[in-house]
Amino acid sequence: MQVRGPAYAKALYLSFVDFAKAKATKDIKSTQNQRTFRPPISGRAAMALLQSLRSGSIGEISVANMILTAEIEEPSYLDGIGGGCVSEMDFRPEGYGIFRIHGTVTFKWEMCVSEDGHGPVEGNLSVTVGGWSTTDRFGLAVVKQCMDPRLAKKRRVSGGSIRDGGRNRV
Repeated sequence: MQVRGPAYAKALYLSFVDFAKAKATKDIKSTQNQRTFRPPISGRAAMALLQSLRSGSIGEISVANMILTAEIEEPSYLDGIGGGCVSEMDFRPEGYGIFRIHGTVTFKWEMCVSEDGHGPVEGNLSVTVGGWSTTDRFGLAVVKQCMDPRLAKKRRVSGGSIRDGGRNRV
């Protein structure tokens, strides 16, 4: 499904591409806490875009302490945003591997009101993925990965291997 919409859809997609390319191409010394990025769009625009996804795509939505959180349970639900695939990106033509997002994708909008106390709600938007992995340039072996510890535990219990992208179930 392709989500059509304002220019911010393309900007959100390109921020996913930049995040993925940075993980696939850079020599990362530590993959801990490497699951969050800040797209160059407003939180309001991102939430409007998420609202346009097909019914059932958004898992949990919560608001606490002026922070609106929306969780997308399956990364493939975001495929089509801005005209591309978000859950898996192939950088093999550039000499790198395949980048995959695993687990829940969380959009967090830290809302704030202007000092005047009126006007539109603004704030910072961040996106956190449950985990990611990159393969070698042949697409066979995982060379880098970063997982939420809770996701890694779930993947061990479910029997899917992180090395094979969870395709081979026991």
